[in-house]
Amino acid sequence: MIPTDILHPDQRKPSKAYLVDDLRKAVFAWRQQGYPGVTDTTRRLLQFWFDEDHIVEAEPFEFWFCQREAVESLIYVYEVLKKRVFIDLAREFGKGPMRNYDPSYDQYPLYAFKMATASGKTFVMALTIAWSYFNHHKEDKEDYTSKFLLISPNVIVYERLKRDFEGRKIFAQYPFVPPEWECGFNLKVILREDPIGAIPEDVLFLTNIQQLEERRYRQEEEAAQYVSEKLVLEYVARQKLTETNRIREVLTSCPNVMILKDEAHHIYNVEKAWKKILLDLHRNLEASAGKGINMELDFSATPKTETGALFPWIIEDFTLKEAIEMDIVKRPLKGTVRKARETASDKAHERYMAWIDAGVRRWREYKRALKPLSKKPVLFLQCPKNEEADEISDYLNSVSDLKGKVLLIHTDSTGNIQKKDLGRVREVAKLIDEPEKITQDAELKELFPNGVEAIVSTMMLNEGWDVRNVNVIVGLRAYGSEREVLPEQVIGRGLRKMFTADIADPKTSVNILEVIGPPALTEILDKLEVEEGIKIAEFDTSTPVDMTTIFVDETKLDRDMEIPVLSPRVRICHPSYEQLQLDSVSPGNAELGDKVLKMKYIAQDMLTNVVVVEREWNLPVPQDTRSVIAYYTQKVLKELHLPTTTNFPLFYPLVK
Repeated sequence: MIPTDILHPDQRKPSKAYLVDDLRKAVFAWRQQGYPGVTDTTRRLLQFWFDEDHIVEAEPFEFWFCQREAVESLIYVYEVLKKRVFIDLAREFGKGPMRNYDPSYDQYPLYAFKMATASGKTFVMALTIAWSYFNHHKEDKEDYTSKFLLISPNVIVYERLKRDFEGRKIFAQYPFVPPEWECGFNLKVILREDPIGAIPEDVLFLTNIQQLEERRYRQEEEAAQYVSEKLVLEYVARQKLTETNRIREVLTSCPNVMILKDEAHHIYNVEKAWKKILLDLHRNLEASAGKGINMELDFSATPKTETGALFPWIIEDFTLKEAIEMDIVKRPLKGTVRKARETASDKAHERYMAWIDAGVRRWREYKRALKPLSKKPVLFLQCPKNEEADEISDYLNSVSDLKGKVLLIHTDSTGNIQKKDLGRVREVAKLIDEPEKITQDAELKELFPNGVEAIVSTMMLNEGWDVRNVNVIVGLRAYGSEREVLPEQVIGRGLRKMFTADIADPKTSVNILEVIGPPALTEILDKLEVEEGIKIAEFDTSTPVDMTTIFVDETKLDRDMEIPVLSPRVRICHPSYEQLQLDSVSPGNAELGDKVLKMKYIAQDMLTNVVVVEREWNLPVPQDTRSVIAYYTQKVLKELHLPTTTNFPLFYPLVK
């Protein structure tokens, strides 16, 4: 399978999410019928996104099925079915009774998207923003919005989102906006560090959760630069921004805002406080402006509560198994170190030496294999505690080919990077997949003159470190460890493909992620296999890496051929049946009269061409009018070059 293949619900493993199985079937049938019930604006967007050809960076581009299904599911429940509270969704699509339902929390639309690492959650956010923006301006200003708040759980994820959304970069680079609407797309992106003056009509606020939880007071003279000239004379507004310039306060005067939460399961860790903030905001906006929060969208590979239960409001479930099968992520392999055992030592690097040594050896093999392609693999070691990470980092710095190339990351009890490491780690995070750029940064060059080739952290390291160049993960976890570790935290740091266009193939070692560790780690991988319904292939760490490398021969650059990118000669447009004005078409009322239809049969001698047999028979006619109507319906569809499967139910009544 490839990422753009449409999956039939029967092909897929049943979801554990409360709403997904029946909703998935309904969305599939709705897609097959041609999206009945959508607005003209939505129909144009769906046609542009999924039916038209796109070129991005001189290469053909298509949105993946998981991205398509995610935005389709949102459109279906919100726009077509108009299910705006969870209880309505539960009644139609839920699996059995819903326990612990609290109507006081069910005040506005809330939907979640469970999407595997690297499956394109950011693209779904951009699709959603474009859908709401243009429907707000072209259809219904109340049902849709052009004001958005995008929240990240930490600074690392914020920096990644900033690279995509700053200056509307993602909308300029990829086909989210139809060309005829580009001049009307005026979304202003305001970052957490940007000044906030008068709130634009069309705005995307990008921030992290901490900015909504804290208040930071500013002095009068500092606030002046954050107040637009239009507000200078408005003393009350000026005084308010003098006290605080936090986005939380801005939201109190921003009704009908859509909230998008990336890696939402981390924000859920403070759900009681966070939910109270949102509910208070919603009620206050309703009271003051007549319109509260437009909707709240959660995006995560693991949208689970602190007890491990999936969010009940999940409407899209694209699993890791599907991401592997559709070749979206690397192929994970489970490494076995034969006859390995923990060494009796209180020093972490000595206790886990068998697995650390195996990881270093595998990393060296990948480094040799990737050298002709100018790619540097990264070795990722995950440790139970910060103290053990320190010891292992010191040991790796004593290894000759890793000395000075080891990035050490300390995390707190929640998995977030400690503040003392944050600045350094944040800068390296931007460039970890482009090691040559680290040496171009003066400050980073001083820290890592030869780049970063190994990362040492705790297993609790949160999202934001899913690095493309990671080929080998060594997860060090002792038996009897009390700390619960999610399987996704182990392999999620290295699932993104190094070679995005190439198929993951264990035989060639391309786009492979090797996971090595003691028996306590393999227990975590066994749990992942059960949860996802996958079988992770095992390999012997003594087996050499056999990678066929294809690269540009610098001695033959004079033979390079440039293939031009041609504009399409033919564009296929799909007219909407719902747009036809059938009432204005007068009936034909053609008189056919009584006819006797006959057929003539002759048989000729093939040698002499002499007619030997002649017969004339009455032509049998259909006895069922429905078959006649069906025949002419198919003829009409064929003449119009329209797909029969989806359009036959629509045209049959018209032909009749």
